[in-house]
Amino acid sequence: MRIAMSWGIIMSKFITNRIRRLIKVQGTIQARLIIFGFVLLALPDAFGQKMLIHGNVVDTVTNNTPENVVIMAVRLRDSVILGHTKSDSQGQFRMDHLQSDTVEVLISSPNTNEQAFYFFPNPKSLELKLPNLILPPKSQEIEEIVIYAFDDPIYFNGDTLVYTADSFNVKQNAVVEDLLKKLPGIKVDKNGKISSQGTAIDKVLVDGDEFFGNDPTVATKNLGANAVENVEVYETKNEDAEAGSDETIKVMNLKLKEDAKKGYFGRIAGATDFIQFHEGEILVNRFKGDFKLSVFGLATNTPRSGFGWRDINQFGLENPGSDQRWSRNWGNNTQNNGIPRTLKSGFYYSDKLTEKVEVAANYTYSKNELNSQSDLSTQFVLPDTTYRTDEKSNGLEKQEGHVLNLHAEWQIDSLTKLAVRPSYTLTNNSNTLFQTTDFVDGFKNKASTTTIDRNESSTNQSFKTRIELNKKFKKPKRELIAKYNFNNRQDDGTGFLSSQNKFYNNTGSDLALKQKTIRRFLGASHGGSVQFTEPLTEQFSAVIDYNGFHSEDDPQAYTYNFEVDEYSKLDSSLSNDFVTTKFSNRLGGWLGYKNFKIRTAAGIRLRNVRISNNNLFGNNIQQNINNWLPFANFRLKFSNSHRFNVRYETISNQPSIRQLQPVTNNQNPNRITIGNSELQPSIEHSLTLYYNKWKAMTGQYVWIWGKAVYKPRSFGNETTFDKTGRTISRTINVSGNAQGILKSGLGIPLLDGLISVDPQLETRWTRSKNWINGNQNITDNLGLTPELSIEFDLDTIGIDIGMEYNYNVPKNSLSEFGNQPYSIQNYYASLSAALPFKFDLNTEFNYTINGQLQDGYNLRFAVWNLSVSRRFLKKENLILSVEANDIFNQNVLAARTIEGNAIIDNRSTVISRYVLARLTYKFRNHVESKKP
Repeated sequence: MRIAMSWGIIMSKFITNRIRRLIKVQGTIQARLIIFGFVLLALPDAFGQKMLIHGNVVDTVTNNTPENVVIMAVRLRDSVILGHTKSDSQGQFRMDHLQSDTVEVLISSPNTNEQAFYFFPNPKSLELKLPNLILPPKSQEIEEIVIYAFDDPIYFNGDTLVYTADSFNVKQNAVVEDLLKKLPGIKVDKNGKISSQGTAIDKVLVDGDEFFGNDPTVATKNLGANAVENVEVYETKNEDAEAGSDETIKVMNLKLKEDAKKGYFGRIAGATDFIQFHEGEILVNRFKGDFKLSVFGLATNTPRSGFGWRDINQFGLENPGSDQRWSRNWGNNTQNNGIPRTLKSGFYYSDKLTEKVEVAANYTYSKNELNSQSDLSTQFVLPDTTYRTDEKSNGLEKQEGHVLNLHAEWQIDSLTKLAVRPSYTLTNNSNTLFQTTDFVDGFKNKASTTTIDRNESSTNQSFKTRIELNKKFKKPKRELIAKYNFNNRQDDGTGFLSSQNKFYNNTGSDLALKQKTIRRFLGASHGGSVQFTEPLTEQFSAVIDYNGFHSEDDPQAYTYNFEVDEYSKLDSSLSNDFVTTKFSNRLGGWLGYKNFKIRTAAGIRLRNVRISNNNLFGNNIQQNINNWLPFANFRLKFSNSHRFNVRYETISNQPSIRQLQPVTNNQNPNRITIGNSELQPSIEHSLTLYYNKWKAMTGQYVWIWGKAVYKPRSFGNETTFDKTGRTISRTINVSGNAQGILKSGLGIPLLDGLISVDPQLETRWTRSKNWINGNQNITDNLGLTPELSIEFDLDTIGIDIGMEYNYNVPKNSLSEFGNQPYSIQNYYASLSAALPFKFDLNTEFNYTINGQLQDGYNLRFAVWNLSVSRRFLKKENLILSVEANDIFNQNVLAARTIEGNAIIDNRSTVISRYVLARLTYKFRNHVESKKP
């Protein structure tokens, strides 16, 4: 069907759940169209009344009053034509006594493009008047669309889920994070981590660009909610993944309002308890059309500054050679596990230099410290017995990093675009660890004690460049995309290790170890891809793609034992100079079909990987691996607010350098690991489904997300335990690992949206295979997590109460000792209220019960936070608040994880009770947007 704009744009913009405001569409054809309705495919004939549609049309092609223009009213839920007519000699038309229902009004004539409008009648509005409709010439596109949406709209624009921000009520001076918590299907946890329909948001963009690198909280915790026009959620290919990978990530884009891009705005805040804890932050934004400049700074020693997994990836905190379990603690995103100290600052800049050239840059400086204390109890399940280790750790980690990202985009002509994205990262890291480990046998007797004193420091730097050329052709839908990536990385580090093993009851001989290790990693890679799309018909298209990749990595480790008064004796068993060279070539193609309701594609790729592992301290290994990688996807679009997706793909991942490097790692002498240079890439079959339905008029929604993975070849551990409990393990290829997960959620609004009931359910199952002392151990874990939240949304009061119950049933094939179910319960409530005299109250309460864990970890604790604030000045943009955190002084980090035959209970020190006085000033030099 030919219309002035694409059906996807028209329909996606016209979905909502309440009719309260006016839609206004204006384009270069000088049209002003008044429409009183949105699209709702399943709206029943609830009114039992008759409606009237009338107006007049104008022909811009002949400049004459058009006659015999066809006007039809089509019922959306079943495409039945409720009425049709033609315009008279004066351009007038009228359809009355139509059955009241949601309709699409189509207006067409031989010399013009079609126009489409959507009408939602109700008992108080049964008339749609369309005066002076200007019909555009054929193929003329509307270049500008200004839409004032109804309240509470959510819709799909293609594959992008869109929320219209103004339709969701937030408190005064709210930030983006407050807005996100109001969006159906979006969840924000206590650390600012965001998920949509049960899956994590991997990246947050502002107007399509990264805002201060990869830290999403800079945008969500500092940008004002009233500056956002739309919140968009979509999937895209992970450009940071290994070359040739089809890994996708979920992205959230905050699209700013036009008036928010004019002038300057920002906030300055400071908080202190006048004794120990302090916070300070500043965010200044200067926007003028395409020009954007933002400056950000944060200094704090409160939990707000804790390390997260994004910091690990961005700044390289997981140093080569560090103990994996120790490094894993850095990435805990459940709570901040330690006493942190953080300084962050940076700037973001973007501009459109000419009509064809856009540039952008962002720089981030970060200096972090984390002082941590933790207790770790690990139960190891063996065929004929079980034993336990109890660890107490004290650590101090420091990191200082610089990240610079640049971006330039050149629109060479109307069909060709070139983009270049270089980036540079420099970090300095250091960490110290003092750890004591007691080994307890199955009879609860202490067998040995190990103390470890470790110091490490490293410098890491990397340079990356990505170049992308996008070429379209005069033939519609024909397209060529070419990409080239270059990466260069160098890491240099030095580590000192001192350990002592003391044995009891004649279980072994006491041991002492004192070593120095010098590490260096040199890595370089480059590769490119070409993808060509050829449309075969209006619905069918064919795609061919090629991906080539070459890398050379040289991890070096030289370990020296201490003798007399210096580290002078090289220990070749702990040293390595290992060069891995990879050549990867992948060729594939697929056939796609697309219409308004159905989009599907199926294809296959052939990949060849040649790997050369050259070990200066051992044997050389050559590998030549071929993989067939089929894939398919199917999407059924019932409407713009109701769809079903299913995707199948075959994925192959290369082993990491740490897994390949054939060197003994004794950084923890009780947990020795050895690399395996004979590892082959993993193969996994993945099936993902996604279902989403949103009823705009009622606000009801349902979503289901599921994924099943089978791995005929994956990575597992081969572990040997000695009689004292020490282990030696290496990574091997195993067959038969699998996992499945199913998440679902409902949104049930009551009392015209004043109350929202949101139940969710997650079920999961995993199977992993490992080898323990020559015996295969199969670990199955079945988990069930129901959650229920109830929200009350009044004009001045918001209440949220809920509960989450996490129940897990582990099962090991080698032994029944560890097959004990365990659970974690969480009950929560929050209240926000606007009080008289410009006061605001915010409070939240969490009660956690850890059940059926090991002694000392079955904890029950309550965390209550309270904030009282008052707004000052004429614009109420100066806010003074008092914030009390963990009033009961009970906060603690406790969690259980299962890894192979090990059941791990962790308890870490966190900052508990403290009180801050905070002063916040928000400023902007233009009138704030107001809801129509």
